[in-house]
Parts: sequence; C-alpha cells; structure tokens
Amino acid sequence: MKKWDTGSAVRSIPRPHHWMLAAGALVLLGQVVPILAGLL
Repeated sequence: MKKWDTGSAVRSIPRPHHWMLAAGALVLLGQVVPILAGLL
C-alpha cells in the first residue's frame, strides 16, 4: 500500500517537486560555498 501511495504522490506533482529540490540545493550551495571558502 505504501508503495502505491508514494507512486501516486510522485505522479501527482513530479516536476514542481524536482524544481523545489533543485532550488533548495542551489540555496544550500550558496550558503555552504562562502563558508568553505572562509575555511580554506
């Protein structure tokens, strides 16, 4: 049942979810890169 639920959830909003993940990753990179640069 859980597999079917996750499948339906992914099918309902596939692309917007990926776009949100990509945006979140870019924001995290934007915050992490300066910190790493400061450490180096």
